[in-house]
Order: sequence, then structure tokens, then C-alpha cells
Amino acid sequence: MNPNQESPTSVADGRDAEDDEMRSVLGVIRVRVVVESVISRVRAVAETSEISIERARVVDLPVLLPLVRAYCDFYDVAPRDDRLVALSRALIDDSREGVQLLARDADGRALGFASIFWSWSTLAATRTGVMNDLYVIAEARGRGLGLRLIERCRGECRKRGASLLVWETAPDNAAAQSLYESTGARSSTWLAYELEAW
Repeated sequence: MNPNQESPTSVADGRDAEDDEMRSVLGVIRVRVVVESVISRVRAVAETSEISIERARVVDLPVLLPLVRAYCDFYDVAPRDDRLVALSRALIDDSREGVQLLARDADGRALGFASIFWSWSTLAATRTGVMNDLYVIAEARGRGLGLRLIERCRGECRKRGASLLVWETAPDNAAAQSLYESTGARSSTWLAYELEAW
């Protein structure tokens, strides 16, 4: 063996030491990422703890309508304002139809809304709540508000005696699907159809 050449054992030991050091660095990075993720979640909870979610009332219509309009814009549809107001009024005036929930921050600024319509499921033999709408303004997303709205919808279902909360989303709305899957909800294989009644 050449005296200037390192033995295979010393080369292997050097690589092992480098591998151990790399694993140690990666472990620190992983721990840091986990800690940063936990801190981010704690901040999100703190930010959403000052948010109120209440049933919409007639006096809320001036702040609710822009949210509903933004939701419609997101899906590239344009129903008339008077029809959107009529929908909200129907839910406000008769909770047997459903409810709209309005989320506000500590300053009273409207951040999002959800709509639930009451229905039945023959296949499950139970009342259901259909979460027809869920919308959070862009600057309030990623802070847990969507989850809080969904949880509040579940609470409304329990009050109504509805054992299921169901909803749909667009197939290309990956952000919404990620949120929904984080709740433990299961996606359905059923297809949705629409047909104008008149």
C-alpha cells in the first residue's frame, strides 16, 4: 500500500463522519422547520381568536353583499345584486331555509362568510346541511378562518339536528380541496348535474 494513500478504512471513517455531520445538520433544519410551523400555527390561532363568527342579520347586508359578490367573481358568475340580496334575506328571515354566517375581525371588518342550506339525504336517512358557499377574503386566508367557518357550520348542523355537512368545490380549486381534506372530510365520487327549471 502506498504510504501517501489513505487506507480504505480511514476514507470510510471520514465519509461516515461527514454523513453524521450532514444528518445532524438536516436534523437541525427539520426541527427548525417543525418549530417554525408550530409557531406559525400558534400565531394563526392567536389571530383568529379575535375573530367573531355570527349569523348574518339584515343590518349586515351592506358588508355581506360585497363578500358574496367577490365569491361569485371568483367563480366567474354574475347574478344580479337584487337576487343575491333576496337569497340572503330568505336565509335571514327564515332559518328553516338555512343560515349565512359572517366572520369579522376585532375591528368589525368582514373577512368571510359561509352559507348553509338545509336538506335531507335519503341514502343516509338524515337531515343534512349543504355548505353551499365558503369564502374568505384574500388577505385573511391561511390563518385558519376557513376551518373556523367550517366548524361553525358543523355547529349549526348540530343545532338543526342535521348529522351531515356536505359541500362541493370546483375540480381545479386545489387550495379549497387542501383545506377540506385537512378537516377529515371525504371527497365523493358522485357527479353534480344542473338543469334550469325554467
